[in-house]
Amino acid sequence: MRELGLPTLIVQGGATRLPLRCIRGLLRSAMPRAKFEVVPDAGHMLPITHRDRVNALIAAHIHRNSDFNGEHHAKPAA
Repeated sequence: MRELGLPTLIVQGGATRLPLRCIRGLLRSAMPRAKFEVVPDAGHMLPITHRDRVNALIAAHIHRNSDFNGEHHAKPAA
């Protein structure tokens, strides 16, 4: 996973319980180039409870990593 060449977004709720927060730490170590976002006051079910915020984060991530020709800006794995 460390050499994953695709732009990756990981979103976590700020009120997520400890065991799942630990998984985020493991992902952060394994995927240092990934973009990490925290949605304050959201728990584990944030795609349902905070769908507007999650959708906005995903849309921004896609926009940041795409151009108008539909090409992505992924970096080849080393």
